[in-house]
Parts: sequence; C-alpha cells; structure tokens
Amino acid sequence: MFKTTFSISLLALTAVGWQSQNPRPVSILLKEERMILEHNVTLGEAVVRFEAESEEDLGRVQVNRPNGERLFALEAPNATRGLSGFKIELQEGSLESILSTYSEGAYDIRARAASGRTALGRAVLSLDLPPAPRLIYPYEGAEAVSTSRLIVYWRPERWVTGYRIQMEQGENDGLVIQLPAGRSSLQIPDGFLAPDTETQLEIAAIGPNGNRTVVEVRFTTR
Repeated sequence: MFKTTFSISLLALTAVGWQSQNPRPVSILLKEERMILEHNVTLGEAVVRFEAESEEDLGRVQVNRPNGERLFALEAPNATRGLSGFKIELQEGSLESILSTYSEGAYDIRARAASGRTALGRAVLSLDLPPAPRLIYPYEGAEAVSTSRLIVYWRPERWVTGYRIQMEQGENDGLVIQLPAGRSSLQIPDGFLAPDTETQLEIAAIGPNGNRTVVEVRFTTR
C-alpha cells in the first residue's frame, strides 16, 4: 500500500562554540533535517515524516513545535549504541486531522551526543501540497495491459519539481524511479512485469518544499 507525503524544507541552527581556560564542548549541527507531508489522494490518507542525520551517535533526541512545546523525544536503544540518525512517521490519518495537529514553522531539534556535546538542528514544515498527478495510462482497473513496450503516461503539472514512480507486483522488489519536472511519461523495461498479474502503480508529485501528493492505480497485465 502506498502513501502520500507532507513535505519539508531544510534549515539548520547555527551553533557557536567558544573556548576559555576550561574549554567547553562545541555544539555540533545535525544534517539532512527534513519534515515532510505526504498526501495519498487515492486512499484519502496523509502522513508526516521527520528525519535527521548526525556525525556522532546520539543518546537522546527531543523535537519541539514552533511554539516551544515538545513534539516527541527519542532515546537510544542502549548505552553502547546511539542513534546515528532517525526517520519516523509521526502521524498517519486524514489530511484534515494532520492539518489540525501540525502548524507550519520551524521545529527545533536538540540532542545529546555520546561525546557529551549538544547536537542542534531545525526542520521547517510547510503545509502546501503540489497538485495531484493526473494519470492517463494505465488507468484504474485496466486489464490486459501489455508487459512489453509499456509506457506510463500522466499530465505534467506546474509547481512540481519532480516525480517519483513506483510499481510493484505482489512481493517483488518493485521499480522505483525519480524523474525531473516536465516529464510526462516513463517506459517500463521489457521483462520487468510478469504476465497475468495484478500490478500496483504509484505516482507522487514532489513540490518545491519536498511535500508529496500521490495517486495510485491497480491494473492487470496480459
């Protein structure tokens, strides 16, 4: 089952370290902080994802809302193995419930590294979503879709910075391809799809803020 996305732009807090006769540990900056909103139009579901990376293992991580209230906290699984980063789904539900729970703005991250230093970061959440992709072919419920020279078509949209196409049959590893803005088709490699098999296709439009709007269809090959 595929899901959609609220997205996030990245920012980092600046941390200043200074030394005296008794040097204090210099704060470190987290990397790749992102907070993303994804909306699956087909399923009527939305999810918020939060992720960040660190050059040092982290023992505890706390993320605060734009108003300063705590959003969530994470603890390392044990004292000998810290978190090198994290990627979590904060909430899944209807788009309306997500919009009523989260506000736009900067979500500050504060963590304690194994070295004793403080790790700082910030992810900025936007609630703007790109327009949903308009899939032309294959369409929902299509039958006898050829497994050779199959081309997926959709209408390109403005304000989209790229597309993510995912295709699966049963438990296979599937196909995941990222395409730039302006593209409106993708040829599936011959031999990738098995005949007489239900297939799931998902297309996600990616906005400038990283948020995603997803549509998905199921069809059957011949």
